Amino acid sequence: WFRDYVFMPLAERRSRVWALAFLVFTFVLSGLWHGAGWTFLVWGGLNGLLVAGEIVFFSSKSRRKSATPGGDNLIPHPVTMMKILLTFGTASLLAVFFRAQSITDATVILTKIVSQIFWLESYGRLAEQITSSQAMSVTLIALSVFVLAEWVQKSRPHPLRLEHLPTGLRWFVYTSAIWVGLLLMPTTHANPFIYFQF
Repeated sequence: WFRDYVFMPLAERRSRVWALAFLVFTFVLSGLWHGAGWTFLVWGGLNGLLVAGEIVFFSSKSRRKSATPGGDNLIPHPVTMMKILLTFGTASLLAVFFRAQSITDATVILTKIVSQIFWLESYGRLAEQITSSQAMSVTLIALSVFVLAEWVQKSRPHPLRLEHLPTGLRWFVYTSAIWVGLLLMPTTHANPFIYFQF
């Protein structure tokens, strides 16, 4: 929606500089759409700046680009894998602004992440938290299965659609997903879906 009704009308027939400026503006506006707060504006603005930076510094018409995310091979090239991890890590760090109550809170969280990222003890504590919580363990396994299934079928237009599988296997997957979802539902209190707060 933002691309079709905000960015395209603004950037149409504009210079490259203006198009990039309107790209960042569109991302800032999308941040404001998520919530009227500085954290959302920063989240949208940083996303916009990173996308604009990628266009300026890394996009090349002469370089062959695969239509398949991650490349055509099942096992990605090490450079491709690094790019995937970098993109995921950057998006995860920016999500701190999306969820934080204030810029100050986001800064504190990011400072702790950066200061402890090279501490092996931090990863040990994380592994302990995951293994001690059934919900976290099941969530991690379920996410791993989804990522693996999507990666194996990445050449398809909709990698997680299963219409090509036999009916019995399809229903087994659907039923398992429902049971995993029920297993992960909180039994004490429910956290409201974030978009219900807007």
